[in-house]
Amino acid sequence: MFLVPAIAMGSCSMRGCGGSPGGSSTAQSTAAPVAAPAAADARPSVPPADDTSVADAAAFITRAGATPEPSTFNVDRTAADAGSDPAALFAFVHDRIRTEIYRGVLRGAGGTLMSGAGNAWDQSLLLAAMLRHHGREVRFAHAHLPADAAAKIVDRMFTDAAGPSAKAAPGVDLPDGLRDQGRATFARIQADWQRAHADLLDAIDRAHLTLGGGVVSPQALASESADHLFVQYRDGDQWIALDPAGATAPGASAAPAEETFADVPDSAYHHVTVHVFIETRRDGRLDRQEALRYPATAAELHGHPLLLTHRFEHDLTAQWRATPVLQAGAKFYAARTFNAAGLVAAKAKSKEDLIGQAHDAVGGLGAVTDAFGGGAAPPKPPAAAELTGESLEVEFTDPAKQSVTVRRDLFDRIGVVARANGAAATAPVAALTVAGDTPIQLAGVYACAFASGRLDPALPLRRVKAAAALPPDLQALGRARAAQDGSLAPADRQKLARVLEELPSVLAATAESTIVVSQQLASRLRAGDASTLFYEATPRLVIASFEPTAGAALDLRRAAVRAVSRNATAADLAKASLARSAADAAIESALMATGPRPGSPARRIAAIDVFDRARADGITFVAVRSGEPLTALQPSDFARARMAATEPGRVLIAPARMPSAPARFAWWLLDPSTGDAVTVLDTGLHGAQSMPEYAETNAISPLAYEVPPPGPPPISPMAYEVPAPLGAPGISPLAYNVAAPWAQCVEFTGEMMLELIRALTATGNL
Repeated sequence: MFLVPAIAMGSCSMRGCGGSPGGSSTAQSTAAPVAAPAAADARPSVPPADDTSVADAAAFITRAGATPEPSTFNVDRTAADAGSDPAALFAFVHDRIRTEIYRGVLRGAGGTLMSGAGNAWDQSLLLAAMLRHHGREVRFAHAHLPADAAAKIVDRMFTDAAGPSAKAAPGVDLPDGLRDQGRATFARIQADWQRAHADLLDAIDRAHLTLGGGVVSPQALASESADHLFVQYRDGDQWIALDPAGATAPGASAAPAEETFADVPDSAYHHVTVHVFIETRRDGRLDRQEALRYPATAAELHGHPLLLTHRFEHDLTAQWRATPVLQAGAKFYAARTFNAAGLVAAKAKSKEDLIGQAHDAVGGLGAVTDAFGGGAAPPKPPAAAELTGESLEVEFTDPAKQSVTVRRDLFDRIGVVARANGAAATAPVAALTVAGDTPIQLAGVYACAFASGRLDPALPLRRVKAAAALPPDLQALGRARAAQDGSLAPADRQKLARVLEELPSVLAATAESTIVVSQQLASRLRAGDASTLFYEATPRLVIASFEPTAGAALDLRRAAVRAVSRNATAADLAKASLARSAADAAIESALMATGPRPGSPARRIAAIDVFDRARADGITFVAVRSGEPLTALQPSDFARARMAATEPGRVLIAPARMPSAPARFAWWLLDPSTGDAVTVLDTGLHGAQSMPEYAETNAISPLAYEVPPPGPPPISPMAYEVPAPLGAPGISPLAYNVAAPWAQCVEFTGEMMLELIRALTATGNL
């Protein structure tokens, strides 16, 4: 379960729970540099979730949710508080927003305010938004800075970071039990972090790997900062310069404007495009088709998670059809519908679609008539296509048009081993489990949390404040017994519906908390000098999901963070990034279920667990460059297939053979040029998951809803707005009718609440 350990980590360090003080990822303390620590003798234990701890967590969420929203959540309110004088607004941005250097617009006005940091472009957007709040006419001025002026902005970044951090708002008092759980969670993270870091350094040293060839140098920072933006506001017939990143007072700028524009052009933004693809196979040929495309800027997604689910319906022949639906805030987007044979040719319920369904139904009746004779033998129909997989793909594009795409398979009926062996065209496909007329492989909920800068720890807490009322429902459902047919009593069905309505927000809060805790712990890292900074120069992506067939999971799908320093060597910077990556692996492990309930088997799968077992078995960790033979490793077939597909330039660090238990394999995927690393499970996830106790379920009944023809203009040719699901204020696609799936969902939800609070209270800044 995710929700209670994360909240305990956030306030713990600021409240004396152990460790050095927390802060933003760029705030520096006087702590000594992190070295490769010795592994602890015993892994600290964390109390399991119980009714009392879940109830304490719920009470804490209620109190936290009742506190006023932080002013950093609202640009207009901040502008109103700062006053209408342009000089005062300039001073607010100049004095309170630290400088961090990266390309173009990454965070936007709101993200820059929440992060408390931004480059010249994002600082200008924030200042312009505050000026416009007071009715000022503004425009943007673009300049290319000379080398000395660009170097001054680089110097300011390190000067800003060395200064005092913004004072955190008063937190909410924690019950003693939660404070103790936060301490235990933080101790567990520290121990896991130290062990993982030591494993990595040892394997790298034995393989004689060179790190740091791709770290960002001060010269590269100066080159980025030379692309400069500032604001001008109209005062009578004059335009007055306000350059918070490049000047110390109103009226001055780091360089003269070369061009001006009323709004920052779209080409200056970091962009994120979400795609959903389905794959079909016909006559041995695989075909990928796009079912949904959602374009956005990184600034729009910072602190605003996207939720992916499916809407289900039936055609005139009573066969299931599914439509991917993406929720962005209060809006829902859909595009193409597919079935067991692939994409439906026309939009769902359109005239063309209904005619096509009728044609298919009549064609099926004709086939039955032909089977009983009469008429000439019809020509042999072409081979039918079959649905073989679905994937979520997210493309990140920066202002220099450099693009990176990350992929998460939602289901794969062919399998990674057959694909790796070149047998995808002919391999048998796994059956789709259809229950309640719905394929349960499509019944998952995926919360995608993006961060382009610092996330406020209050964000995940406020997101789940409605879930604070769930503990009585969770406790009652935990004691409920299903009827022989797997159904629940009517009163329990209502409780389950309430739990399921809040599941998406719990997942979103969990994904955000993973980033929050990572940002807090990054402030404890050093690369040999106090000037080392960690910050987002491109967006992060964490996916928290719940699937009936795969359980709950955390997936650090894009986790790289920029590390920069005035004085550290490239190798030291890469090692600092390596230490930060080890911390992320410990965090993702802590945010999953801490252990089984009494009498139930262990189900958590985390790379940290695999590495601990390998270490206990005396198994050596081996580093292998991508493209090299895996002869030094003895992984599972699934792991070998995934490892063989590693992109060029990466290094795999893995146990030399499978550990004795659990019967799983995991490895590190390392970018030696930067030191960024992420754990990979043989399931393909970059994180950890809690597997269900049941291999399959017997019945699932999603809350279906109608999608009429699009009304508002589409956000893209492959995404148009649709109404919210009927019967629920948010996405609530799962309504389990049998013991196995509803019981596991209830257990995961309760545990998630506890783990989230534990984790957040252990890091501080609540």
